[in-house]
Amino acid sequence: NYATSRAMWAVEARDLSYRSGDSEVRSLSLSIPSGGRCALRGERSRVRLALEILAGRRKVPDGSVSVMGMAPFSATSVSQLISLVAEPWDEQTVTGGVSVVELVTSAVQGLPRPIGQCRVLACLQATGVQPTWCFNTLTAEERRRVQILLALLPLADVYLLDDLEIEDRFRRSVLEFLYAESTARGATVVTAEAVVAGCPQFLSMSPVELSSESDMEVDSAEVNISLESTGSGFLLYRKRNAAPPVNYAPACKRVRVI
Repeated sequence: NYATSRAMWAVEARDLSYRSGDSEVRSLSLSIPSGGRCALRGERSRVRLALEILAGRRKVPDGSVSVMGMAPFSATSVSQLISLVAEPWDEQTVTGGVSVVELVTSAVQGLPRPIGQCRVLACLQATGVQPTWCFNTLTAEERRRVQILLALLPLADVYLLDDLEIEDRFRRSVLEFLYAESTARGATVVTAEAVVAGCPQFLSMSPVELSSESDMEVDSAEVNISLESTGSGFLLYRKRNAAPPVNYAPACKRVRVI
């Protein structure tokens, strides 16, 4: 039963194909349970397009994408529970002497689920952002950390991360924060593979390969899945017209991302 299947997964795509300009996602199928942590592998533009689709920013065929059992593009109730870290802000996004305190206060007031001071402090600590910062004095990397801070504040059901592009120590502390969100609240995390580079223990399932029609031509009846040993698990490569990916969860007892 398809309706029952959709309710089983926090994030699901079923044979999704979508093109935007030069970027394309081809025959993508994935199923991520609540609390799952998955990485998308592929060209950056392709990964970004896939995350935008999951965030409900692109209209795709009905039934091809489901987040928390609903279509993210058309269901406002679920789109409010998705937090996306997309392209970095440019210098014109926030101008003047706006402070971090002002940005956080405004963001907290608009959240669908109320949060307390403890969560704000935890997000500040994870990103290394100082509440006294003013935007007109920040570097591009510091602005990116403020952007990530605002994306971590909501009690989201799904966090989508394109690329963190921040100092490595803060990237790792953000991953620790998201690991705790996943294990404690059951939040689902989908990232670009570059986000978890050097931290394979963060993932709870194999990376999903994003392919396009031009990647490899195979016979329409062929199923082409190969597993490559990585020492800590396996990476699943899925080519065009292959069967839906298999979720593989490598054994992992570590809590902190080191």
